[in-house]
Amino acid sequence: MDPLTLIATATGAFNFLKAGMEKGKEIEKMVSQLGTWFEAVAKFRVHQAASANPPTFKKLLFSGSVEQEALQMVVYKKKLEEQERELMSLIVLRYGSDTFQEMIQMRRQIKSSRELLVTRRKQAITKLKTDLMYFVAILLLLGGLGFLVNWFIAYISTR
Repeated sequence: MDPLTLIATATGAFNFLKAGMEKGKEIEKMVSQLGTWFEAVAKFRVHQAASANPPTFKKLLFSGSVEQEALQMVVYKKKLEEQERELMSLIVLRYGSDTFQEMIQMRRQIKSSRELLVTRRKQAITKLKTDLMYFVAILLLLGGLGFLVNWFIAYISTR
C-alpha cells in the first residue's frame, strides 16, 4: 500500500476512535478500529523503512523529487505521532496510565513473539532447502555411481 492510503486508513480509524471515546463508548467496543489504526501505522513504518533503500527499477521509473518524498514522509510520520499521543491521552484519561503501559508492554511481547515466529519459519525453510539440496546431491552421486558401475560391468563383459 502507498503511504497516502495508509495515512487515510489510520486517520479514519483515529477519528472513529476519538469520536467514540468522546461519546463515552467503551474501548472494548472499538478494539477493531484501534487494531486498524495500529496495523496502518505498522505498515506505514515498514513502508518508510523500505523506501529508504528502494529497488533500482523504482529509482529509474519513479524518480520524483527526493525532497518532496522526504517532506511527505516526515509530515505523515508527525501526523501519526500526534494521533498516537492523542490516543494515549484519551486512553489514559479513561482508564489510567497503567492500562496504556500494559497495552504497550503487551504490544512489545506480541511483536517479539511474531518476530521470533518469523525467524523460526525462515530457519525451517533454510533447513528444508539445505536438506533438499543434500538429497539431490546424494541422488546425483548415486546415479553417477550407478552409471559408472553399469559402464564398468558392460566394459568387463565385452572383454
